[in-house]
Amino acid sequence: MRSFFLILFIQCGFATFIFAQEKFENEKRIEASKVPPSALTFISEIDFENKIKWYEENSQDGTSYEAKSKWNSYKYSIEFDENGQCLDAEKTIKWKRLNADLRKSILASLSNTFSKIKVSKFQLQLNCKQFMEEEIKGVELIQSENVFYELVIKAIKESNRKFYEVLMNQKGEMIKTLEIIDRPMDNIEF
Repeated sequence: MRSFFLILFIQCGFATFIFAQEKFENEKRIEASKVPPSALTFISEIDFENKIKWYEENSQDGTSYEAKSKWNSYKYSIEFDENGQCLDAEKTIKWKRLNADLRKSILASLSNTFSKIKVSKFQLQLNCKQFMEEEIKGVELIQSENVFYELVIKAIKESNRKFYEVLMNQKGEMIKTLEIIDRPMDNIEF
């Protein structure tokens, strides 16, 4: 009996490890009235240039809410949990804005796992406190100590060309890699 539970535990752990390596998300646009009140309060303290668009996101991590807008000519996405607590803020910037040495370090790190790498999207990932206390006050955080980099890349791994989301630290070291799983088609397949 103990062997059965040990095998079951190992199999569940292995399945969790495999599924933790994949990223899927489904976003749908929602009205502000469907957003937790504390998220609305947080966002009201920021003077965004454009209208704020709200999204409900369902992913491998559960349900969250995102406020997307532009500020100082950058696209921002601020994510909240189901209770309206801020999880993180992301700022989309051009890959080339990152200093050449750090870009080289990031590409070298990626090259240990991937080949034929193309960066499709590059974002700074900030914690909410950094965002409120520094970013919106104009402090340049592109290579700050507590900033992480989130990249969406198209690359080859084990002879397969796929999209991946990679989280890296300020030294260019990979922290987390997720294979992006496309949403199933809405069409009926015969």
